[in-house]
Amino acid sequence: MFLDGRNSVLLLSVILFPMFFAGCVSPPPPIRLSVNGDGILQIPSERGDVDAEVVVLNDSEKETLSKVAYSSLDGRKVYALLRVPKINGKAVSNAPAAVFMPGAGVAKEGGNIGVGKALASAGFVVITIDQRGVGETSGAQKPLQEDFNAYLSGGNVSAHLQVYDYLRAFDYLRSLASVDPGRIIFAGESHGGRIAIIAAGVEKRAKGVMVISSAGYGFAPSLEIDRRKDVFLSSIDPDSYLPLLPPRKIVFLHSSTDNGIPIQLAQRSFAKAGEPKQFVLISCPYHGYCNEISGQVGGVAKDIAG
Repeated sequence: MFLDGRNSVLLLSVILFPMFFAGCVSPPPPIRLSVNGDGILQIPSERGDVDAEVVVLNDSEKETLSKVAYSSLDGRKVYALLRVPKINGKAVSNAPAAVFMPGAGVAKEGGNIGVGKALASAGFVVITIDQRGVGETSGAQKPLQEDFNAYLSGGNVSAHLQVYDYLRAFDYLRSLASVDPGRIIFAGESHGGRIAIIAAGVEKRAKGVMVISSAGYGFAPSLEIDRRKDVFLSSIDPDSYLPLLPPRKIVFLHSSTDNGIPIQLAQRSFAKAGEPKQFVLISCPYHGYCNEISGQVGGVAKDIAG
């Protein structure tokens, strides 16, 4: 079959015009995780819309509990539980919110679930995250040496990716009608507390931080001529980000009998933090979550969120 000149032009326009317009549309720039010369993780504040899938698990008179799966870097799906409290059977609107990350190895449905419930009871919309390699989120927290090798080669550092996953949960909360975007706090227990501090240092729009049974690493300078090791260690140490928090408030909740992260380490990090800050002594018999924490977090969160 042969085409005359007019039909040939028409056919070419059908083929080429979409290609032309597609070429003229600029895709969003890729997100890059980098570290500046002071050892501070650099993540853009504009990270685009969050691609999230939401499944309602339970819709009661007091709250709606949903499972959320949202996209992060490297195509990873991060899984979380979302609690939206209700007043008189109706979902809250313009409410304070919290991004909460449990301790290492603890899933979103695990022992720390009492923190999410307590925050929701205090009127907060709460999203609780499965870290990479925990619960339903795939991946893993890599050994320190492996992360350092990735840093040297310009690859992704698993500790940095965890911070990014956390920030995407913050972005998701900001998109909800139930949330006041100016009153979102970061919270975390143990390793989750470390990620919360780093995320708050990076994300200036967060209202403040609540840290449960956690502390910075306090890495000492190696005093080597090649500073790359010190810069890398600084980028994953919460202590490096404490000076970036004021005038936002940080509150440490810690037990004197904590057998996982001794209270002296929490006090050392607290001393490095600027005002406003508060140290709340609790009497958990062990490291991590206990019932007394649930009795404290609601009031602490309200104080931070304002």
